[in-house]
Amino acid sequence: PLGRHIQWTTPNRAGVSDRIGVFHWLMDLGWWNNATVHIRGGWHGARRYLGAHSDVVNQDWSRYLSVPHGCGQGPFNEVEDFAGCQEVRDVNTNFSRPLFN
Repeated sequence: PLGRHIQWTTPNRAGVSDRIGVFHWLMDLGWWNNATVHIRGGWHGARRYLGAHSDVVNQDWSRYLSVPHGCGQGPFNEVEDFAGCQEVRDVNTNFSRPLFN
C-alpha cells in the first residue's frame, strides 16, 4: 500500500485506561507524521493488549471503547507486511522528530 504507516507490533498487556493512553499517543504520532496507524489484531485484537481484568476478555475493541464494529479507523487497522518497513526499538527514540524523510 502507498502512504506512510506506523505499526505497533508488540502487544504487551495492560488495563483499558493505559491502552487508551497508548492509542492517543499513537494517533498523535500518526497525525504528526501523516501516517496510518496499525495495531496487531486491528479492531478484533483487544485480547492481545488487555490484561486479565476479569475472567473473560473480549476480543472486540467495541466492547471497551466507542469503536464501530470492524471500523478500520484510528489505530484499529490490522498490521500488514510492508516491504522495507523499518523497526523502531530504541526506547530513547526522539519521536518529536519526523519518522519519515
